[in-house]
Amino acid sequence: MTDPDTIIAVVVTVDQQEIVQTGDVPILIAQDVTEQEKIAVFLSRTTKSMIHQLPNGVQILIRH
Repeated sequence: MTDPDTIIAVVVTVDQQEIVQTGDVPILIAQDVTEQEKIAVFLSRTTKSMIHQLPNGVQILIRH
């Protein structure tokens, strides 16, 4: 179980150009915006996290 004070971030994007690879954060690439939304919602529910949409269309999930 993860410490409740730990921030978990997952990036969901449809644009491989937007990916900055650091190795610290899981990055999921969706086929289209519909799949991106489905992945983000599913992961948000299972990890009890919030979805945040960035101006460039990338979604991140963070549990505060």
